[in-house]
Amino acid sequence: MSAIDDGEGMTIGALAEVTGASVRSLRHYEDHGVLSSERGHNGYRRYGTDAVERVVLIRTLLSAGLCMKGVRDALPDVHLDSGTAVPGPELVDRLTWERDRLSRAIGQLESSRAVLEGLIARAGGAVTGEIELLGPPASAQVVRATIRQASI
Repeated sequence: MSAIDDGEGMTIGALAEVTGASVRSLRHYEDHGVLSSERGHNGYRRYGTDAVERVVLIRTLLSAGLCMKGVRDALPDVHLDSGTAVPGPELVDRLTWERDRLSRAIGQLESSRAVLEGLIARAGGAVTGEIELLGPPASAQVVRATIRQASI
């Protein structure tokens, strides 16, 4: 037994310390049914040693972009192997979809950044310039607009 686990399981504070998750996050995980605890004789939450692995998996899946429902659905199909999360075959499709969603979002953000860079560059002294205005994602139409720097 250690100071972290006194034989009755870990306290919420000890679990937070070991995993790096906040106490609030651990309560949130319980509220969403992805982490469970027992109550000690004093009524406080107590976690078994398996809770450490569970929290590591939860945090890994959340950092991969899954929502809490996605985490709950994924947990039965993922395990830790030498501290690394290993998804099972059922989960790989979901993770691939999530990766592709992130790639699309990154592409959209890069386009937004390019438009902003163009606007900023034009504000630096150019009198006129062109900015590509993109239509809805389903539309390939590109509209050209001419802007003029406002004169004060």
